[in-house]
Amino acid sequence: MHHHTIETDYLVVGAGAMGMAFVDTLIDQSDATVLMVDPHPQPGGHWNDAYPFVRLHQPSAWYGVASTPVDEAVPDPSGYGRGATGAAVLAYFARLMRERFLPTGRVRWFPSHQYRQGDDGSHRIVCLATGAEQVVKVRRKRVDATHARTEVPSVRRPAYGLADASRLASCRSFSGPMRTTRWSDRARPAWTPVSGCWTAGYRRRASAGSCPATPGCRTAPTCCRGRSTSS
Repeated sequence: MHHHTIETDYLVVGAGAMGMAFVDTLIDQSDATVLMVDPHPQPGGHWNDAYPFVRLHQPSAWYGVASTPVDEAVPDPSGYGRGATGAAVLAYFARLMRERFLPTGRVRWFPSHQYRQGDDGSHRIVCLATGAEQVVKVRRKRVDATHARTEVPSVRRPAYGLADASRLASCRSFSGPMRTTRWSDRARPAWTPVSGCWTAGYRRRASAGSCPATPGCRTAPTCCRGRSTSS
């Protein structure tokens, strides 16, 4: 079967934070051409699958690519130290692709495409919408920017089994008070009314510790506000 062939210096598989940072630096430090491919419809990697409540666990200024701060692309009125929302991160990466990468004329972007290696070792990209396949001739290097294999739990099956007749429910599915509770920890967690925390851990540690959220607390077992946990 005849396949259309595309030539490029670098084939970058994955348009998440790692892939975007690599291409951003490549643009400034070389004259190489790049082809980026990702199964998601827009750049941003696992941020496309992130839950609505997820945001950066670090200041926005510490995230992103070298050329463009996140704060510059997506202003954060809540303050310097607050991490951007998932929607803001996606908007940041989309702007990078649209306003910095593509205008160079050296970057080609194939969203909603899956990379695969042919039986003959060739590099191929497949359109997820049509199944059309193209061969990519790589002059320098294929870069796997998905090496970290970052996944959001909602996009795959649980990595554990369930006994027959078991029912699996997420914390977000509860709409009322708990009627029964079965603790899976070695010691029954203790409820701290003042701080509103469960402390859980080994029995001796649980009885000796105090909630980290309480002023003047000692070293304590794991604490989780408003929900059960195990250490």
